Amino acid sequence: MKHCYGQVFEYNMPLDGVMKNLLVAGNNVVEFSFAEIFKILKEDELQRKMIVLLEVIKRPILTRQMSDILGVKQPSIESRIGNLMNFQCIVRSSSGSDDKYSVNPDVQLLAARLVHDSIELADTIRRDVAKLSGEKRIDYNQEELESIVVFQQYVADGRLAQAEDCIKGLLKKRPDSIFFNLHYARYLKEQKRQPAEAIARLERIRTSSGNDPQVLRLLVMYNIALEPPNFDDSYIFAKELEKHPLNEADILMDLAEFYTEWATMLKLRLELDPIREMLRQQKYKELSDHAISLLQKQTVSRSHRRSYLLAQCMFNKWEYGAAKNNIDDAIQYLPADSYLLNSYERLQTEILKKARQYQWRS
Repeated sequence: MKHCYGQVFEYNMPLDGVMKNLLVAGNNVVEFSFAEIFKILKEDELQRKMIVLLEVIKRPILTRQMSDILGVKQPSIESRIGNLMNFQCIVRSSSGSDDKYSVNPDVQLLAARLVHDSIELADTIRRDVAKLSGEKRIDYNQEELESIVVFQQYVADGRLAQAEDCIKGLLKKRPDSIFFNLHYARYLKEQKRQPAEAIARLERIRTSSGNDPQVLRLLVMYNIALEPPNFDDSYIFAKELEKHPLNEADILMDLAEFYTEWATMLKLRLELDPIREMLRQQKYKELSDHAISLLQKQTVSRSHRRSYLLAQCMFNKWEYGAAKNNIDDAIQYLPADSYLLNSYERLQTEILKKARQYQWRS
């Protein structure tokens, strides 16, 4: 500590730089300070994984979530909690009736060093977090799960008045519940057609959820459902969402739809100034390219929605031959009597018109 204070106050070194120097390979300061803790972590691999997980995720989480991410049974996690708390590696916080755990700020240097020395483990944990279903990543306990099942049954049965009373009653008891607010936001958008209210509900839990991908995904899609669409706010959440390892087909598809709709909106505008017009064309083509790159990451190719978005992006880029092939595929993959048929056929007509005009540019 004296050494660190000396570097900061005598030599005017930035505190961040001093802290980072403590983590460099070959430095024995951390090992000396936390020798006993390093010893117990080396004796039990699961305890080491738990510390690395909590440092990587950087927010308090439930033992159920640790179990899901690390792929071990919950009793195994719970049996280590007491030991790690005794050594002051982790701290407990309560949210209602739930206990959550996070790295003790007093051993933050230790946790950072463990992540630094366990790069492969940390990367594996990040991938395992990304692989979790959206529901499992969200904080909830068994009581919350059972309550939401009742709410969802009301919605499925068309008993919307009872559903409304149910979810409002749950939120009155637990207004900060990420799980309840997420489901209520979906209800507001899908059942009541109130995207602005749904967005406000999601904003309440965005920070506490740790910018969870499911929350960010809905914020992206609900902002473009506004009248007029709010593409600027959607873009902020889309860029945050793209920081996560994206391997969920639904999230990739929604992101691609956002970029496609933004590109299409820009394409329909017209700038009188030649320079601004050139920039407009460049922008909607770049957005279309980004949407295409997201769609190409998907392993499932026979999807009417994917083919439709590809067709629209190719059309935006003036590649009419490729656009024609994709819209034909989209119509072919479309279920019989789908309400989307008219909009797909409209795009097909536009593509054919431009293709004839420009002789099948591709």
